[in-house]
Amino acid sequence: MKLKTWMEQSGITRQAVADAIGLHRISVYRLELGENFPEWGTVHAIRELTGGLVTEADWYAAWKDKKCKRKR
Repeated sequence: MKLKTWMEQSGITRQAVADAIGLHRISVYRLELGENFPEWGTVHAIRELTGGLVTEADWYAAWKDKKCKRKR
């Protein structure tokens, strides 16, 4: 599941996510858009925050998708 989808379904704000995982709200926004990808510590914090609904595999799939689009 994407972070943005989880946030929408949970009704949690960017600021609340940022506070919970120790990032700035703009950083969370960039993660939502796929502009940036999190470091492993952040991936773990997001997995914990979401109860395992947003995992390493989700970030890898997003990264792989973005990488493939750049090659076209």
